[in-house]
Formats: sequence, C-alpha cells, structure tokens
Amino acid sequence: LGVGREAVEGAEMLLLRERCEITRSSLNLLPPFTSSETGTARQFEYSPHTPDLLVVGSFTGSVALVDGAAHTPKAGTVTQCTESGEVLALNWLSQHTDRVMVGSCDVSGGSGAGSIQMMRVVNEGGALALAPEDVFRAPMDWLNSVCSNSTDDRFIAAGLNQVRLFDLPTATLLQSMPEWHTAFVNCPKFANRHPHLIASASLDQTLCLWDARTPMRRPCWRKELGWGGCMVCFSPTDETILVSGECSRVWQFCSSDGRVHSELGLESIGDDDEGNYTKSYYSSDGRHAVVTGRLEDCLHICCSRTGELVESFQIRDNRPSSSMHLLTRTSRPDPFHPHRYSVLVDGWDPLPQDPLNDPSDSSTLAYVVDIASAASGTSGEREPIGRRGICDMQ
Repeated sequence: LGVGREAVEGAEMLLLRERCEITRSSLNLLPPFTSSETGTARQFEYSPHTPDLLVVGSFTGSVALVDGAAHTPKAGTVTQCTESGEVLALNWLSQHTDRVMVGSCDVSGGSGAGSIQMMRVVNEGGALALAPEDVFRAPMDWLNSVCSNSTDDRFIAAGLNQVRLFDLPTATLLQSMPEWHTAFVNCPKFANRHPHLIASASLDQTLCLWDARTPMRRPCWRKELGWGGCMVCFSPTDETILVSGECSRVWQFCSSDGRVHSELGLESIGDDDEGNYTKSYYSSDGRHAVVTGRLEDCLHICCSRTGELVESFQIRDNRPSSSMHLLTRTSRPDPFHPHRYSVLVDGWDPLPQDPLNDPSDSSTLAYVVDIASAASGTSGEREPIGRRGICDMQ
C-alpha cells in the first residue's frame, strides 16, 4: 500500500512538472490597473465566500474591492480607513460573510499605534462597495496582524512581541499574553476548524500551539526552530502547521504534538539568505504549499505530503522595463481554485541599497499564477496557465 501511494504521488508530481514546463513561456503580465485615488498596494486577501473577490489595502490607509476575474477594482469601492498609516492586516470573517477586518498602523511616526476597523460589503445600485462600521484603537505599541476564529467570537491582534485576545462582537480585551514570546511575533493564526487553537511563531526561534479555553500561560507544546519564525498557517484540515521565516526556511509540523512533518526543499540564495524571510500558505485543497521569499522574484510550489519542491516560477515576463528589479512581498492561494495563486511584488528601477526598508520609487504589481489541475487525477481538459496583473495602486 505504501509503495502504491508513493507511485501515485510520484506520477502526480511528474504531471504537474510537465504541465509547468510546457506552459512556462505563456506566463505573461497584463497591463496593471492604476488609480490616483489609492496608494500603492500593501496587502490583499481573497474572500473565502465569494469567488473572484479580493480586498486590497494600501500604504496610505485605503482599501478597495478587486474583481479577481477581470483583475480590476470594482467601481466605487475605494474607502479611506485611516488618515495616516499603512494597511498591514486584512481578515475576512468566517460566519459573517460580508465582513472584513482592516488593521492599520502608523509606522512612519515610530509609535506604531494601531487601529482596527470593521468593514461591510454592501450592494449599492447593483455594485459592491465597502461600508465602514466600528473602529477602535488597539491597546498595543504596534499592530501588525489581525486574525479571527472560525466561529467569529474571538480575534487576536499581534505586533512586536505583544499578542492580545479580544471578544469579537464587543471588541473587549480578554487576555494579554506578554509571555508568549520574547521577540517579534508577526502573524499568529487560529485553526480553520478548531476555534480555540492558535499557532504562533517568533523571531525568538520558537513555534507554539495555544488553547484559548485556558489562561494560555503555557502552550500546549513549544518547539525550538533554530531559526526565526515569521509566519504560520494551518492546513485546511488543521492536521499540520506550515511555518516559514528566516534563511529561506519552511517546515511543516504535526498539530497534535509538534513533531516535524517535513522540511520544504527550497535552495539557499547564498550570502543574502539570512534576510530572505519566507511566507507560505497551503493551497485550498491542502495538496501544495506556495512559498515566496522577500529577496526573490520567484513563486515556489511544494508538495505538502513530501515537502518536495515541485516547481519555481520566476516573475520576469513583460515587466514595465527590462532593468526593473522585482522582489516578492506576499502571496495568497485562491480559495476556490486549488492551483491558482496571487503574488504581490515590488518593482524598482534602479534597485535601492535597502529595498526592504525603502518603498520609495517602487511600483507594486500583482500577478496571478494559474496552474492547471494536473495532479487532480482527472484526464479531462486542463485550464490554461496565465499570469495577469491585478492592480498597481499608485
């Protein structure tokens, strides 16, 4: 049985690689959308409820709904959330399908004081729009991420080494967890099916699983990574946790006890490897993990069962100028298409000395990488692969 499964997985990998190789030359960037009303795109999230609907946040505190099929903003949806500050966090609620949380932070002033606003998707004359609702100041020195649980009764906000648990309906602070980590915590996440489980990774080189039904003074388990963790996410079934961070590292752990499941097969990029912070997500069917590195212009796709690298796509096609340098900012899987991913990239011409901390003179583009379902086991017609611009919000 084990040999049979390995043979099937091997065949799936070969099919997917073959499909990637055949269509590599067809990956193109279409002219991106531009708008004087919004700032450069900073963050985006697919709606888990409505196909081809995304919310995009900018460096200047505005948010917009984007049509993922046409890759253009929907008319009348640019909304200013904050007068000063960047949109660093976007979170769609699970049960209230028309609500999205927007977390912004004033990073320019050095204080990092954050605010969280609830936005509602409304229908105005047949067109979708965002309507602002409640807003409150997060009692934190810095706000970097927001995540709600699957039952919409709790959410966590994080920044620096601070993590706070809130009651979502009332925005009441329930717990402060200063002892969770001793260094920067980027994006702690609730599990997809278990509303009380939270995973967190930190630059203190640890990964933890917490139970929100307890005082959370001690984790369910804690694992030493040996490298700084920046991002965590649960698989669709919550069986594994994907952790990414410093030095091009991406590992999977078993949620039940923290055992190492697999290390994703990414190669070092050399001398700059230490600063190549990775971000990773599962595809909607959990079969693959999509990974981007902050100092790379690539999208890596790995098999979640084995950790093996399936293919790496280099984002170079039809960039605005041949001398433009592209670095990936983040990516997201399409929740309705298991082999479709969107990638947000920064472009410089020329490249500044410190591109990670110098967003000036950069243009932010978004690509869609669509990989046909070669690993689905079907022999029917395959969708074409394409990469198209979503938005350049300048």
